Amino acid sequence: MRSIYILSAEYSAPEDVATPREVFARARRVEAPPVDALMARAGRRALAALPAGVAPAIEHLLVTTMPYTDRRDADQSVLPSGAVNLPAALKHQLGLGPGCQARFELGTSDAGAGLFASAFRLLQGLPHPSTAVVVAGQTMFGGVRAIHTVAQVIDPGERRGGLRMIPVGDALLDAQWARLMDEAPDASGFRCLDVDGVPAGIESPDGLATLLARHKRRLATEYGAAMRHEPPPEPAEDPPLARWLRRSHVAPAATGACAVVLTSDERAVRAWLDATGHGRVVRVLGVGEGDDDPRVGARPEPLLFLKAMRQALVNLRRSTGVGHGFVRQSAFAVLHDAFPSIELAFLQALGFSPIEALERAVTEWPNPFGGLTAFGHALAASGLVQIAKAFHIFVRPPAYVTAGHASHHPDYTRGGPRVHCVTTSVGGPMTHIVATLLEAVAVPAGAALPADAIPRVGRRHDDPPPTAESPELPSFEGKTAWVARVADAWRAAQAQQAAADRLSGLGVVEGRTALDLRTVPLPLPQAFLDAWTPAFPLSAALRAALAGDDQAALENAVAGSAAAAGRATGDLWMDLRLPAALVSGGGRAFEGAPRALCLVPDGLAVHVGDLVAVARAGLPHVVRVVHDHPELVAPWHRPAGGRPAEGPFLPPDEAGALVSALRRGPMSRETLGRVFDLTEGLLADLRTRAGCAPPPAAVALTEALVLAPDPDRWRLADAIATLGGPELDAAEAVEVAGYCEFNVVRVRAARDQALAFATVHEAIGRARGLLGGTHVHPSHVADTFAVAARGAATEAELWPRMLRFAQAVYGRCLSHGVPVRAAVSVATGPVVQRGGALLALPGGGQLPVHLVMHAAPAFGRAADASAEMPAGDDEPAGHGVAVVVVDPDQPEDALRARCAALWHQAGGVRPLEPVDDGWLPPTAGVRAWYAIRALRDPGRLVLRPAGPFEV
Repeated sequence: MRSIYILSAEYSAPEDVATPREVFARARRVEAPPVDALMARAGRRALAALPAGVAPAIEHLLVTTMPYTDRRDADQSVLPSGAVNLPAALKHQLGLGPGCQARFELGTSDAGAGLFASAFRLLQGLPHPSTAVVVAGQTMFGGVRAIHTVAQVIDPGERRGGLRMIPVGDALLDAQWARLMDEAPDASGFRCLDVDGVPAGIESPDGLATLLARHKRRLATEYGAAMRHEPPPEPAEDPPLARWLRRSHVAPAATGACAVVLTSDERAVRAWLDATGHGRVVRVLGVGEGDDDPRVGARPEPLLFLKAMRQALVNLRRSTGVGHGFVRQSAFAVLHDAFPSIELAFLQALGFSPIEALERAVTEWPNPFGGLTAFGHALAASGLVQIAKAFHIFVRPPAYVTAGHASHHPDYTRGGPRVHCVTTSVGGPMTHIVATLLEAVAVPAGAALPADAIPRVGRRHDDPPPTAESPELPSFEGKTAWVARVADAWRAAQAQQAAADRLSGLGVVEGRTALDLRTVPLPLPQAFLDAWTPAFPLSAALRAALAGDDQAALENAVAGSAAAAGRATGDLWMDLRLPAALVSGGGRAFEGAPRALCLVPDGLAVHVGDLVAVARAGLPHVVRVVHDHPELVAPWHRPAGGRPAEGPFLPPDEAGALVSALRRGPMSRETLGRVFDLTEGLLADLRTRAGCAPPPAAVALTEALVLAPDPDRWRLADAIATLGGPELDAAEAVEVAGYCEFNVVRVRAARDQALAFATVHEAIGRARGLLGGTHVHPSHVADTFAVAARGAATEAELWPRMLRFAQAVYGRCLSHGVPVRAAVSVATGPVVQRGGALLALPGGGQLPVHLVMHAAPAFGRAADASAEMPAGDDEPAGHGVAVVVVDPDQPEDALRARCAALWHQAGGVRPLEPVDDGWLPPTAGVRAWYAIRALRDPGRLVLRPAGPFEV
């Protein structure tokens, strides 16, 4: 199969601009440039960046845009002027040859990425080498026209009910916040450093969105093409758009175009290498697409199941032949983040828990240049912009990337290892998803281009290709059907109970939001109006207008109330936003759909996971919270804590056999099928236990099967063992686990100690996402920080994760002037855990790590207590990262080679050179081999309150 390479990626700046800055314009009320002119700019810049002879050989031109709304009719979509002839006209404007075939497609914000995927498949399928240029552009008008243009992506029926994209993203953020609070109810579990360097606890969903938006703006300072570099506005100057999301949280609607050239012609790639002097090529390893029902209310799975996202990632893995861990452990990712909740959703779809997703979101791993939040969102062009950004990160063109920010992002233009990136794009309300996997690979002068299109050698991470024992890959469709069937069973039970209680409907709140009153059809239900207490008191005229069906009367009443109160009319509309919730349930009020967007009176305390009674009088609305039927709330809507109910809940013999199969080795499709069947029977039993909430183990089991992208066999085994009864739960668990210990090298004063400890704590939080897919147990005693990770399938799978994590923490601490010692060990054996605390790890790995940290000559920690800090600013000795292998039966040469192989598999952004290796000192009493690596010559390294270290 042919390899497909990217040769150039440009935006719609004038051709004579050498260093384009802020090339995408914010949507304004004034007329925007024609989309064909924007596309021609981007196309000419992309062709000008090619070596001589490549542009005339281009055989395919693929063009896309999205319709916008007519100025007079918000429901009328129109195409740009001349769109019918757009591909042919653009072909001639770019000077492409007569043999070039031009095609035109319509789309939404996924259009550019979708057309790029089409071009990739086209070039792969041709019998001869070929080159294509993909151009995506968007013309946007500001004000209400921009709102209506974006609203086109919502199903017309749901749009008439008041739904828009911002409420969808807002409700998703609310659901994600509920899962975060389930893991850390006091927010202490996800404390992280604000971008100004001030420790801050996140106390609400809008605080979470604000933190992420501030982080995006900081990263964008390196990328001049981004629109947002300035500090975010204060909350008083940042109007809310829904319940949680504010204007600064959302990617601004923008006008612009992007062009990307890709080729399967190796002669063109060789000419590009010679002309540009780059030592690495960028190629496309594969693409994957996923889709879902365009109607949010018609999707049968839970809101956080994120079917289209998972399907796109599964299809990406199928097309490339790599495993889930390989994609998740890419060097970086460029994720669609028009709303912060969508970026968090992608991180969770990649396999990170809610806390891990948040911790990774505030690193430079997702969207190193700030994402769409900082760049701007030009709808149809945005998907192609994601590809262009990844290309720019790989090649760092001076026209777009500001030099001198190495502390933010590694320079991937240097070094030998292959570097991978995953990109994602969203169309509609997460209706269509496109994911791509890109690779930058070194090509030494005169060497042949890489022959294999799939990265079977030179991997950055030890992640074997999928086999018949990888159950998620071949069974995604079956799993989706199972989740939909189980969710429908809960809704049927809710509908049955609603009929018995003479209610219109019963359902579970999946997410809360707020609606712009101007988008909601009138009249509002009288029961809702009687219980609604908006921020601005309702006058008699306003109340009468809301109870009627005349939109003009409502606008006049709002204008009159604003004038009487001395308020701006726009501000008053914001005060009159309607509280609403996405409710999944059954009964007449849902009109046969799985979920409905329901109005919620302000005075009613409604939270995610509550069972509520729903009525319908024109619009559905929540009547009250129902506390009498906890058995009707599916376990995936519940927190995992709480008092366990009496069991067993599963047949001990069947549960015991499953637990043994899960703990013995990789999970087969047959074993996973037995887990699904057993769980479905368990859930049916739980629904019959009137008045009883499900036990915590049932919550953990269903979350692992429903909300986690890939089932974790260790989590499944633990939950099934608990549900099988106390004897089965008490059985010893043998599993793979890793242990990493960090110790701050000597510091001079208590003030410096506090700074050093805060730096290490923050670095661990940022790097923790590298351990995604495992259960992470951090702890801190005195000057030592320890992190344990358990739940990986094999030692070979966990070693590179642990080493990359240790390197990331070590490197970040070093860059902030805080040298640390670190030691890592991975082993298999029994795990001792009581009350949620990890007491002991397998294979005795903890003790050798302690001893290496204490007694290894290169670290010298044993001498720290008696040694004084050197006078002046001399560098303290002993920083680095150690691999600790407990294998006394192997000779030294074999252990030395094994440690070198582990370092090679882990890769890493900083080259660490060998410092010392050998057996633990004889006085240690434990026979283990260690190998220490560190930055050889970091220059003067001193601890100081601020600033990077000097090299």
